[in-house]
Amino acid sequence: MRFRHSILLSVLVFLGLAETATAADWTDRSGRPIPGDPVAFDGAEKRVNFRDRVSGRETEVPAGELSLSSRRRLLFSPLFLKAKREPPYWHGKSADLLIVSLALPATVLGLAFWLTAWFFTRKMNPLLAATGFLGSWAIISTLAVCYAFLLVRLDGGIKVILLGVTVAGAVTPLYLSAVYSCSYWKGHLILLAHLFAGGFILATGVAAIELISGFNAIEAWWEAVVFEPLGLTAPSEPPPPPDR
Repeated sequence: MRFRHSILLSVLVFLGLAETATAADWTDRSGRPIPGDPVAFDGAEKRVNFRDRVSGRETEVPAGELSLSSRRRLLFSPLFLKAKREPPYWHGKSADLLIVSLALPATVLGLAFWLTAWFFTRKMNPLLAATGFLGSWAIISTLAVCYAFLLVRLDGGIKVILLGVTVAGAVTPLYLSAVYSCSYWKGHLILLAHLFAGGFILATGVAAIELISGFNAIEAWWEAVVFEPLGLTAPSEPPPPPDR
């Protein structure tokens, strides 16, 4: 059971990115749109403040009353990530949850990298694949940290993000071309192709799991395994003891 949960949990980051990219409105459990945009998350009360775009009026909505897609969207929003919570986000089970959530995507991306690099360079050496994959993601991670620091300190917004993506997209293929002794453009192809291939495998797996399990089972799993442990929603109250 725990192994199955860990596998499902490992796609959290990719689901969060997909949820943010595709969701147009914030909705409640009944599917009705919530007017306005979220402006604050109270980690103690587990409430989200929505501000109407026209009137400026703010409305408090319990996080547990949001639809599943909106709760997943909130999970990866800056409002939730920056909110103060007890216990802190990186603490105990929460930290374990996030670490485990990166395990399978890394494995899938590593496999996708090996296959795409083999396809473009005709070199199937797994040592080359491990060196290229780990090294390229070390470069990307280092640049991401640097530009995240600049984003916070300089408040550069989308310009700093685009600059970081451009630099990472220019530097990483140079490393891959050196590892595989191939052209700079083949390094680009390996980098982009393994991202698309890995994302496709993960997205297909998640869609199949949700289709087979059903909406109610998936929502209950997210609530018990993800939202409550990470402090996005309040713990469910235990049922009252039976009368004797």
